[in-house]
Amino acid sequence: ILWKDFLVNPDAQRIREIIGYALIVGLFFALMPVVITISTFTELDTLSEYFPSLVAPIENNSTLAAIWEGIMGTLALTLAMSFLPTMLVIIFSRFFILKAQAWLQLKVQ
Repeated sequence: ILWKDFLVNPDAQRIREIIGYALIVGLFFALMPVVITISTFTELDTLSEYFPSLVAPIENNSTLAAIWEGIMGTLALTLAMSFLPTMLVIIFSRFFILKAQAWLQLKVQ
């Protein structure tokens, strides 16, 4: 039980909820460019334009190039997406009334 959430002023809470919903919408709109940028910059063609000396050894070895193309994009995207639940927990715990800790998990899901 989160006792501090029982003592919240209802008028102030309405403003906090509006800010919280705005942050959630902003999070999803901010996440899309991050995902597109990550998927673009993990491709060997894009990297060879910016860092040709680093990409040359990978491109010369077809096995290493296939491993790079298959793993790095997925790895970078998974890393970026792993921050989404953490950001949602921060938003929900700061801006919404959660009278029990289990409600936080329910909100994130």
